Parts: sequence; structure tokens; C-alpha cells
Amino acid sequence: MAVITRYVVEHKGVEKFVSTDKKAADQYDKMLDVADNLSEYIEGKGFKIEAKVLEELSIMLSK
Repeated sequence: MAVITRYVVEHKGVEKFVSTDKKAADQYDKMLDVADNLSEYIEGKGFKIEAKVLEELSIMLSK
């Protein structure tokens, strides 16, 4: 029997990324943190964007 360690990244209660590589999971988690900051910045500038579109945009930009 093998033991496999899996790293799961959750964002807002939703599983977004699963990996056996801790470094990759950490990088993805940091990317999501940057995306959250970008979303707040964009909203703070007064842009009216649908929540789903804003989330996708901020993730794309943070990548």
C-alpha cells in the first residue's frame, strides 16, 4: 500500500487545484491571493463588472 500526499488549494470554499507537488500548490495559492487583490483594486477604481467575469479576469491577469 502506498501513501500519497496531496495538496489541495481551496478558494472561497471551492476546490481549485490538487497536486502532489507542494511548491506547485503554494504557487497556485499565491496566484489566487494576487487575483483577489486585483479584484479589489479593479472594484475600487469604480469599474462595474459582473462578479464571475471579474474573477476570471483577475485570475487571468495574475497568471
